[in-house]
Amino acid sequence: MKKNIITIKNFESIKWFQYAQRFSADFPLIFVNYFFKGQKKYLGLKRLFYINKWPYIYAYRDEVEFEKFYKKINNFKKKDFMKIAKETTNIVQKVLNLLNNISYGDLQKLNNDKLLKEFEKFNKHLYKFAAYFIYVQYIGQVHKNNSKVLRYFDKKIIQAIRFKPIIPDIKKALKLYLNVITQRIVIKSSLLFWAFPKEIQDTLKSQNKKVVRQLQQQVKIRKKYYLLLLLNRKDFFYTNKNSIGIAEKLLNLEKDHFKHNVLEGETAYRGCVKGKAKIILNKKDFKKINNGDILVAVFIMPYYLSILKKIGAVITDEGGLLSHAAIITREMNIPCVIGTKIATKVLKDGDLVE
Repeated sequence: MKKNIITIKNFESIKWFQYAQRFSADFPLIFVNYFFKGQKKYLGLKRLFYINKWPYIYAYRDEVEFEKFYKKINNFKKKDFMKIAKETTNIVQKVLNLLNNISYGDLQKLNNDKLLKEFEKFNKHLYKFAAYFIYVQYIGQVHKNNSKVLRYFDKKIIQAIRFKPIIPDIKKALKLYLNVITQRIVIKSSLLFWAFPKEIQDTLKSQNKKVVRQLQQQVKIRKKYYLLLLLNRKDFFYTNKNSIGIAEKLLNLEKDHFKHNVLEGETAYRGCVKGKAKIILNKKDFKKINNGDILVAVFIMPYYLSILKKIGAVITDEGGLLSHAAIITREMNIPCVIGTKIATKVLKDGDLVE
């Protein structure tokens, strides 16, 4: 019998804090898994916590572990930055090469064994890519006031991961693999975004109809909710009602941090602008933007480019020196404040912001 999360040793004693919020559709389970295991393997993190409660996925961290992790980054020397920059360049180039050369027709010609090998190679690259994608973000948050850090990184690589839509491109490439795989195991490719790579590989190997049906039932539940926990290097995964209870508890605790409505952040690009705040949480909200409005978002993604030409400034909950918001607004000379943590919760549509 699976251990209840409440009874897991030391779980409740950890001071979890919400690190990020994403749309579940943008970051389905297979993507979360890349970031989860990538950080575990390549960054050495021991305590991570993800909750999916459609339409959002929430990422939590252990405050004590991250204070130590950030302290380590804060003490980086030139050699440390250069090593990480080199690893980032290598893995991003591998992923870009993979994206440029992948073809549905070529994948379709492969037999199951060769298709599995190609899929395994794809996943291997993405675990490391996810780790360094977010490592760059962590470095940017710690060294937010030190623009000299940028000189260690290849500008084209930073542009590739922070300015261009590489995550949607990876998702398109992954869909090519899944489309070919689903022809052989008869399951919707969209559902496989809520499966773990190993489950997909095992199902393709067995091609057992009962296994396929079981996986189909499980992924439908996961799309609505799940809880993924890394605690002291051990993985725990839940899709029962208990996980929702824990999620609600954590989210309620998180709301306590917003009582005082104090808004503080870091300057990504300087400037003075006055305008009406518009809370943008997804593409559907783009229609609210008028010329000169202040865009207020949890974070900025490359596909926001279509509305950035109209806005007067940007304020985000998340972000650091190397975040999407910081890179894009510097490129476009748009005043921007990042890392406020609570802007989307404190400000309302129509509020006058200066």
